[in-house]
Amino acid sequence: MKILIFGPKARYDLYLPEFVRDLPVQPIFCAAAAPSLQAAADNPDTEVIFADAITPVGREMMDLLPQLKMIHSEGVAFNAIDVAAARGKGIFVCNNKGCNAVSVAEHTVMLMLMALRHGITGHRAVLEGRQHKMKESDGDDAESASDDYVPYELSSEACGMLSAQRLMEVNGAEKTWLEDMGQYYTEYVNGDTTYKIWFE
Repeated sequence: MKILIFGPKARYDLYLPEFVRDLPVQPIFCAAAAPSLQAAADNPDTEVIFADAITPVGREMMDLLPQLKMIHSEGVAFNAIDVAAARGKGIFVCNNKGCNAVSVAEHTVMLMLMALRHGITGHRAVLEGRQHKMKESDGDDAESASDDYVPYELSSEACGMLSAQRLMEVNGAEKTWLEDMGQYYTEYVNGDTTYKIWFE
């Protein structure tokens, strides 16, 4: 079985399970910069395509591959694949649902921390040699310059209802209504620390 792969060979070599090496498959790697239609034209007996999530796989490419049975996105997205054309030709389209969940979560936390800790503003101030001025001035960043400023902590912030619900379920906690604040919250203990999650 010939597999046309629009993705870096180094990544496949790194994560390839050992048993796959014994399967009767012939992987053909195409550089991202290479014209994808030419790669298809050069390999008309391809049965499977593995494509980077942003690599377009359209009807024109499918027309060049009469034996194509499946198109598999390496990522979650499959909007670059012409699903209607694939359906019309009886070609399966697959994706890796949830494969980047950890990366997305890490990226989200990073962006929240950057916002709460003035990451971009602070980085720019360091590059320009004015970090001390930023701390002491009452200009663009008066909040962090004030004597009573306490940096925000993510653990004290409210999170969305869906996120809070999942955190509650994972930790086996119950939600409680706090009348004076008009909000639900839940608590869970991790080691010696008790965390409170607000529903918003």
